[in-house]
Amino acid sequence: MNVHRTGPAHLARRRLMTVITATLAAAAVTLVGCGSDDDGGQAGGTSLQQALSRVSATDATVTYIEFGDAERIREASGGSFKGVWGSLDGWGSSTLAQYRRQVPEVLGIDPEAAQMYLTVGQPPETVTLLQGGQDAEAITSASTASGWTGEDTLTLEMDPTQPISISSPHIRPLADDVVVGGTAADLGVVDADGEDTTLAGAPVVGELADCLGDVFAAYFIDSEAYPTALGVRPAEDDPESPVSIMCVLTPSVSDAERLAEEIPSTVAEGDMPSQGRPYAIMFEAAEAEILDGEHVVRVELEHTDGALANVIFQMVFKRDLPVVSLGDPAAELSDDDTP
Repeated sequence: MNVHRTGPAHLARRRLMTVITATLAAAAVTLVGCGSDDDGGQAGGTSLQQALSRVSATDATVTYIEFGDAERIREASGGSFKGVWGSLDGWGSSTLAQYRRQVPEVLGIDPEAAQMYLTVGQPPETVTLLQGGQDAEAITSASTASGWTGEDTLTLEMDPTQPISISSPHIRPLADDVVVGGTAADLGVVDADGEDTTLAGAPVVGELADCLGDVFAAYFIDSEAYPTALGVRPAEDDPESPVSIMCVLTPSVSDAERLAEEIPSTVAEGDMPSQGRPYAIMFEAAEAEILDGEHVVRVELEHTDGALANVIFQMVFKRDLPVVSLGDPAAELSDDDTP
């Protein structure tokens, strides 16, 4: 195990968009049945693993994964968009987030009562699971009154007079949960019957989820050679202070050793490409380790005072992740001049 510490490091706000490309999709589907070494996500494990264990690993579901432990985020933020933890409010429910005020009346769905959010897949195959706090009868009644029809799955073809139908034409109540899907979504990937490999047990996704541990929110990215997962949780000695987690799956031990050196040093001394501001304004310190027996680099980034809980996710949208980027990291990391 290699551990590297950086010295000093402070801030930013929100955006929901990531891509796990064909490399990840092929790995997750081609290697069905292999799973990760730790099957804790199948019958227990962290809230992230439990959420992932409810969704089948398919070509569609692995292309985008956004998770939020809504109950713990609300507790940390006081149920507000404001403050350090408020930046994560609604994280994991991007499909419904823009309609959060209309959804209860139009669809009978109560996002504020949900315990967990999970969104997988790219439009039009996006599927969002809201776990807990829902009333199936209320959802069926409100959705039917708003124009959705059907039995197990309620559907409304795109209707400009009902804007929610554009992003969420399919609705499937599941007791106190609800699944919402895009125009081409397969809602059956949630709680599927049979022996399907779930996202928690799939190669790459499962390994990265194991690496993240017990996070409040997570975001999975594929940058060609270096599939990456990002998460955030409270600091162990200060529940109000966030710690970002960065897990990178590398093709070799030598790549892992290089990243374990370069990421902390870049955070300590480098600047963010999009704005030229030092990483040190957002992160107090970075500590990297190579997980035993794996090519996975795990980096913990301690936030500075006032740095919002979602800064690591913001950095994805701005292409500011240290060392690993959304461009061509294989080429970048083969360049000795790359910081």
